[in-house]
Amino acid sequence: MKRARTELENDVSELLERITVEEASQSIWNKLDSAINSLDAQSQSVLNDYFNGSTIEQLSKKHSLSVTETKNWVHQIKRQLISQLQRQNSARQ
Repeated sequence: MKRARTELENDVSELLERITVEEASQSIWNKLDSAINSLDAQSQSVLNDYFNGSTIEQLSKKHSLSVTETKNWVHQIKRQLISQLQRQNSARQ
C-alpha cells in the first residue's frame, strides 16, 4: 500500500508541476500579447514580420527605408515593447 501511495504522490507532484508551468507560460504570453497590442498598428506589423522571419533588408525594402533606418526602427520598437512589459510587471508588485 505504501508503494501505491508513493506513486500517487509522485503523480500528483508531477501534475502540479506541469500545471504550474502551463499557467506561468500562459501568463507570460498574455503579458506579451498585451504589450504588443499597446504598440501602434505599424509597429505591430513590423514586429510581427520581424518575428516571423523577415530580415532587416526585406523590411527596409517593404517600407522604403535604408537598412540603418530599419535597424533603428526595429530596435526602437523592441525598446517600446520591453518598456511596456516592465511597466506591466512593476505595476503588479
